[in-house]
Amino acid sequence: MKQLKKIMAVTVFITMSFVAVGCGGNETQSTSLNHTDNQIIAIVNGQPIRQSDYETLYNEYYKYFGETEEADTYLQEQKVLLIDELINTAVLMQKAEKLGITCTDEEATEALENIKSQYDEEAFKEMLEYSNITEKQYLDKIKKQLIILELQEGMIVDEIEVTDQEVEAYYNENQEEYTVGAGADISHILVQVKDESDEQEKAQVAAQVKEIESQLAQGISFEEIFKTYSDEVTDSSLSIAEELGFIEFDSPYIDKDFLAGVKALKEGEVSNAVKSSFGYHFIKVEKMIQEHVIPLADIRSEIINILEEEKQYEMYRQQLEKWVTESEIERYEDRIQ
Repeated sequence: MKQLKKIMAVTVFITMSFVAVGCGGNETQSTSLNHTDNQIIAIVNGQPIRQSDYETLYNEYYKYFGETEEADTYLQEQKVLLIDELINTAVLMQKAEKLGITCTDEEATEALENIKSQYDEEAFKEMLEYSNITEKQYLDKIKKQLIILELQEGMIVDEIEVTDQEVEAYYNENQEEYTVGAGADISHILVQVKDESDEQEKAQVAAQVKEIESQLAQGISFEEIFKTYSDEVTDSSLSIAEELGFIEFDSPYIDKDFLAGVKALKEGEVSNAVKSSFGYHFIKVEKMIQEHVIPLADIRSEIINILEEEKQYEMYRQQLEKWVTESEIERYEDRIQ
């Protein structure tokens, strides 16, 4: 739940996700919360925020975090935080209106089309249905988000500068983050097992494994066999040859049986067939790599980007905090059901 708390703490001051830009006018029905009483729970410079706005935001978070009991319990405890987010969004939209910041239908539609291009048509429809929102409502949210993003860009009033001392301090304070565990650069030939119950496939897999074993026994190099399967891969092929690159020995994201096969090898060695949840692997350790800290020179630009974003966020936070303080705000948390 630390991740949820961190994300919500960030969005209190600067709203970057689509879930938070529906304040005022989005009547999406909720899943976890759904009350008929749509009374006012806050007023921002005369603009009401209603129970339905709160429910929409609540349920967006609830769905985003997998509709778990843990998320529900935590969100129930965070009424103040959620109302803060709705108030901040209202303040941002009001400020944008005063500054004449707008978003045309064409700009919003272009952004929507870019998002839709990441899905097939059916998947996009399912996403809308899951969120219980129409495409028009989604387009309205995008329009508000684009307005807020433009406003945020204008909130950076000073040039961002990151010093060498700040970079070195961040690097030294985050050594663990830049420590790479022991591992190896790996290539493998995988004979895939797609259906354990398919007897015909099992026979094909066994024959393929035996053929590769025979080739290795005859002294044919791994590289030569690798090239054959790399060149001949088709959608229907059981075997694929891949350069996997660096893999940590203790990676939690790699099949344990595969990792055990890797650990049993020395640099330059090729394994016998190693069974994993994916099939049978013939693994070659190209290079063993000991645990090490990535040199600062290799990640300097990455750290500079991180520090720039932190400084930008602090500018956003301070400016928004000032606008909120200057606003006339009434809060009625006790009315939330």
